[in-house]
Amino acid sequence: MTSKSGIAGMRDLFNNEEIDPQIRRLYSSNMRQLISDLLIWLLIGNLLLGSIETQVTAYAKASGNDTVSKAFTNTLLSGGTQILKASTLDANFMESIFGRGRTWTPFAIQSTDRLA
Repeated sequence: MTSKSGIAGMRDLFNNEEIDPQIRRLYSSNMRQLISDLLIWLLIGNLLLGSIETQVTAYAKASGNDTVSKAFTNTLLSGGTQILKASTLDANFMESIFGRGRTWTPFAIQSTDRLA
């Protein structure tokens, strides 16, 4: 048996005579189930998209993200604000290391609290 990749490898796996017929049947059954599940989710997603498209468009315009450039700029500014907020707290690392007697919250909990 040669080792192929891609679709040819899958076809050889399903058509391989060395594999037990029951396992081959299970392979093909699982692939049919996977394909049908993907198609159903694609159909459901398209139906949901059609029903909420107007609400999403109205929300994007109301939040100032009605164009790709505005949305990209707002995302960059939001990320930059979060980075700046987290990095300014790094300048006070000596307080978190040597100020153990004044605070009872562990450093790791304080760090995760700042991320929220």
